[in-house]
Amino acid sequence: MPTLLFSVPGGPAAAIFLGALFTFGYYPGPRMVSENPDLMFLIVWSVALTSIVGAALCFCITPYIARLTTIRFGLIAAPLMLVMVVGALQSTNTIGDVFMLALLGLVGWLMKQADWPRAPALVGFVLAEPMEQYFWLSNKLHGLSWLIRPGVLIIAALILVPILIQMFKRLTSKKAKDVADNQSASITLPSEKNDLLSSLVLAFGVSVVFIAAFIAMFDFDPESRLLPSVAIIPGGIFAIIALLKAIKSLGNKSHIYVNPELPFILAVLIYVGAMWMFGFDMATLGLVAWMLFFCAKLRLVAGVFYGSVVIAFSYRWIVLMKLEPPPGILLNLNFIN
Repeated sequence: MPTLLFSVPGGPAAAIFLGALFTFGYYPGPRMVSENPDLMFLIVWSVALTSIVGAALCFCITPYIARLTTIRFGLIAAPLMLVMVVGALQSTNTIGDVFMLALLGLVGWLMKQADWPRAPALVGFVLAEPMEQYFWLSNKLHGLSWLIRPGVLIIAALILVPILIQMFKRLTSKKAKDVADNQSASITLPSEKNDLLSSLVLAFGVSVVFIAAFIAMFDFDPESRLLPSVAIIPGGIFAIIALLKAIKSLGNKSHIYVNPELPFILAVLIYVGAMWMFGFDMATLGLVAWMLFFCAKLRLVAGVFYGSVVIAFSYRWIVLMKLEPPPGILLNLNFIN
């Protein structure tokens, strides 16, 4: 209901769905009920039917799905990595798409390790363009008086009241939490959920982005600074607070937690760099070999056979989609050509 009637997604899945509607030229809102009732009811009935059918399928195949957790990481990671890379190349068919994939993946991994919520970032990414469009439309038609209209005030209350309630609950339970933290400080293990080093790196990077955006904002016209300042000023303040908090927390720790997933993240970044230097072919061969023989620990015959199938599938997909993999700046090797 919030997604279709108010263009406000309630989670990551709804945000992706909303972005898909924007791509096809449909803008959810009150007018969608009257202008596109067929699409509206199609979506509603589709969600209802898929929920029933999906639940029935889950009851039937859950034991088999559970067995997927026993498959070694390298066997699944190799084809998934190639699928993501080929999918990223569909945008502009340049190495920049792969760089953006690696950057967003790194940011998402850091947010997960730092226990930062990723759903708001996805929702903000999807709603950025329509928010800017309707902000200027409302501002041109009504000036700033639209901020005190009843509908806007009700929506603002629905947003602020839960935040204030949550802040009140945290303040009331702060003393009990501090006591519990002091009692458990002596038995804290290195494998804590919140990776403080990831929090520090992420908070520092976000702070730099907001500071750079704040400086660049002064190149705009005075009127054009209004909307960016709504996001930049509070976002920059919260980012700096998070940075100071991460520095303080990291300084109070006697050890630095080294995440066991870090080698795999570095391997992916090395893969992207090798693709830029030596081309898609050589980089992919190295990545698949490393994942199958080092991570999955396959034998030579099984690794060669499975790797050949994975690479052949990726190249077949590339040919069908008429893509040109990055040839590399040092070697112009391309098996397809």
